[in-house]
Amino acid sequence: MKTVDVRYGSDEELAATAISGKEFSEALRQLRSRRVLVIFDCCHSGGIGETKSPYGTEVKAGLPDEYYKVLSKGWGRVIIASSRPNEVSYVYQNDKNSLFTKHLLEGLQGKALVTGQYVRVFDLFSYLQPKVTAEQPNQNPLIKAEVEENFPVALIANLPVAVLPKTPEDDYKYDLFLSYRHVDPDQQWVKKTLVPALKEAGLSVCFDGDYKCFRAGEPIIKSMQAAVEKSRYTVAIFTPDYENSGFTELENLMAQHLETEASQVAGKNKRLIGVLYRDCDMQKLSLRLRYKRFVNMLDPAEFKEGIEQLVYECREASF
Repeated sequence: MKTVDVRYGSDEELAATAISGKEFSEALRQLRSRRVLVIFDCCHSGGIGETKSPYGTEVKAGLPDEYYKVLSKGWGRVIIASSRPNEVSYVYQNDKNSLFTKHLLEGLQGKALVTGQYVRVFDLFSYLQPKVTAEQPNQNPLIKAEVEENFPVALIANLPVAVLPKTPEDDYKYDLFLSYRHVDPDQQWVKKTLVPALKEAGLSVCFDGDYKCFRAGEPIIKSMQAAVEKSRYTVAIFTPDYENSGFTELENLMAQHLETEASQVAGKNKRLIGVLYRDCDMQKLSLRLRYKRFVNMLDPAEFKEGIEQLVYECREASF
């Protein structure tokens, strides 16, 4: 990689002042942090130099996709690059920063904030990528990651204190019971991304990863029944794996049965909300599940609006 102060007067100078891909990868491996975020704002003109001999250097066009994959290996690592290996990264005349860095800084300063006070790594990229490509279609930022958690990368200070919606006066113990498959990446997304966002938005959440909801030693089906009955809504996280489990089927059937019972009397008659996540094709869901309007979280960019929809249903919608 050619940094801003690289000298290219000769092969010897380039070898001495540039950073080879091997050298950078080795430095990254020495880090002992559980989470590492590496951001490249460079393009094909800033290639990787690998010495053929002690002083001879081959300058390659771009940071290859395979190189990003190598760097991202190791749990907790995320690599964000300003453009694809065969693209350039644009800097507009009179701008203080490049197009990529301009939107990166905006995101870190709060525009990529979804909930709470922390800008998280995937939310940052979800904000950054469409902003860059909207201004310059020939520049496409990319991300490589091996993580389970949408970890925070910036704290936004001095935010106004959010006024959380008032909880309706009723007998429900929880706002939402989450029904999902216990397979990755579904369960990690629910535990590390969805649940924290819902709690930050002021909702009370029941899911079987919470020992206070599903008590040790209690029959599982009894716990499932209590969760459905004591929650304002059961939220089914629809993925390609959702209907491959008898447990998730029982959970949503109980919620739908409560809907049927409630529809016979005045009052609330909606107890099941579907959330589309992870490559879920709604046309492949059972008819009894797909007849409703879903909350769409297929695209990470829709995540914030999805949280807002769930808050609205729990706090503001007319029952």
